Amino acid sequence: MPNLAARFAAAMMIAAFGGRACAAEACPLYAADYDVAKVIEAMKRPKPNLVVLTPHRGLIEEHPENTLEAIKAAVDAGFESVEIDLRMNRDHSLWLMHDAVADRLTTAVGYFSAYSDDALKALGENHRSQLIQVKDRHGKPTVQGLSQFEQVLDYQAERMPDRRRGFVLVVDIKSPVKDDPFISEIQVMNAFEKAVSKTANRGLLNAVLFKMKAREITEHKDQFDRILQAYPQTPVMVTPVLHPNEEVAGNQIITAYLGNYRNFVGFETVVENDTQETALGWWEQLLGAGRTVPAFLSWNEFPEGVAKSDATCCVYRHVRPPGDLDFTGTVPWQLRLQGRWLTSDAAQFLHRFYCARDNRNLQSLR
Repeated sequence: MPNLAARFAAAMMIAAFGGRACAAEACPLYAADYDVAKVIEAMKRPKPNLVVLTPHRGLIEEHPENTLEAIKAAVDAGFESVEIDLRMNRDHSLWLMHDAVADRLTTAVGYFSAYSDDALKALGENHRSQLIQVKDRHGKPTVQGLSQFEQVLDYQAERMPDRRRGFVLVVDIKSPVKDDPFISEIQVMNAFEKAVSKTANRGLLNAVLFKMKAREITEHKDQFDRILQAYPQTPVMVTPVLHPNEEVAGNQIITAYLGNYRNFVGFETVVENDTQETALGWWEQLLGAGRTVPAFLSWNEFPEGVAKSDATCCVYRHVRPPGDLDFTGTVPWQLRLQGRWLTSDAAQFLHRFYCARDNRNLQSLR
């Protein structure tokens, strides 16, 4: 079924949207050579002939996700932005890690938050004999170690000596799970504050964008607002994630911050089959206000919890795909919704796809 769905979706895209042949030179990419202020502006307000692309957790087809190597590969490939995930460990340090449980991504077992800095830093030394290894997307252990947030910031600073030209780093602050015995769910705002401080210390607040769930912002609004107010010179930039299952929080965020262009870069809206009405209402409201609406497109054929996509078109929030194809995570759906900023596991494919439709005018970001 998934393979048939994939072929059907690919045929649908070609038939419905056409497109010209796209020579590589038609949409050149510029490695770490973008005016980051122009990239951020395109993330705030839609630009003609431009869909902003953000490789999800780096180029994960070439390197294990959320590693410094994957990030470098995305930047060297010429993308204007790249996304990473951050979690706190037992010592409350910031590490690149998506899952709360380490089993899928490393040879470690159990909660990631159970591991100390000393245990995790060992991953960076003598890789071939280490007890804990990072896995690739097929689940095979590699010789690459986990990366700390400071390492990524240092790399970004190195690629941006003038702090003006380079690439935008999107930092998704992940929440502790409710049953995690080592770290509390309420500490997500502490992780955000620590990440902002480390970014500011390197003079990179203008080039780093933080992403958090709308619910987390509303539940800790006083602390959140205090963090924003602590940096009056260069604003802390945030993209909240609006999930229709948390409709009240989403409405509160839009009401409170829609007009705040200084700190709020975009409002990512999750669109799924069973919650389309609420999500599309938000989408219409945001577009009506002249906002770019970020979206996530997954082509990751490997399961992540209960979410799985078929590598070409669809994201399924079920162990098995539903009887009807769910196109809410597809390129045709985003074209229909006028999505102008996409985060994806398939950024390289999307670059070619949108280049063929005259929607990758990267020269405008230079």
